[in-house]
Amino acid sequence: MRKSPFKKGDFFCSVSPGFIGNSIQFVQKARTVGLPSSFTHAGVFLDPDTVYESLWKVQKSNVWAHYEGKQFLVGRWKGMTDEKFDRAWETLQHYEGKWYPAPRLLMFLFTPILVQLGSPMKWIGLGYFSPTVCSELTTESQYLSGWEQMREFLGRTPAHVAQIIREWRDVEIVHPKALLRRDSVCSFE
Repeated sequence: MRKSPFKKGDFFCSVSPGFIGNSIQFVQKARTVGLPSSFTHAGVFLDPDTVYESLWKVQKSNVWAHYEGKQFLVGRWKGMTDEKFDRAWETLQHYEGKWYPAPRLLMFLFTPILVQLGSPMKWIGLGYFSPTVCSELTTESQYLSGWEQMREFLGRTPAHVAQIIREWRDVEIVHPKALLRRDSVCSFE
């Protein structure tokens, strides 16, 4: 078995099936004209095998148990260090266990400019909802790690995250858009 190529602070996109995934795909197509992408989910790595993501709840998951055999795209900000991500984690860990802010998807569709200005989920949800959807959580992790270009993380969709991984020069592609297979990933030793 090969060693995982992923590191703390790497970020990913995947395709989320079911109602939420289909809803995100619908909203994303309406919201990101000219930015086509099949990706409907995003998250960040806590270590080579563990991801932090907003599914029904914000949670830690094993990447291999959840995504092996599925379309997966992983990038690494070239400025990321363990110390930088640890600083981000001080904020991000407080989201764990909070519910996915599904009402925010309606904001993406009907009031896209307001999505970029703020997230009322912490007041509307009485603290039970995460203030950000999965792709915003992912880009917020990069901003909190010191990547200034991610300052405007609110309003980011999985299509944006995929574009960042594929096209931004500050990002190294760790796993190209392909099925995730443990036996086919490279070992960086």
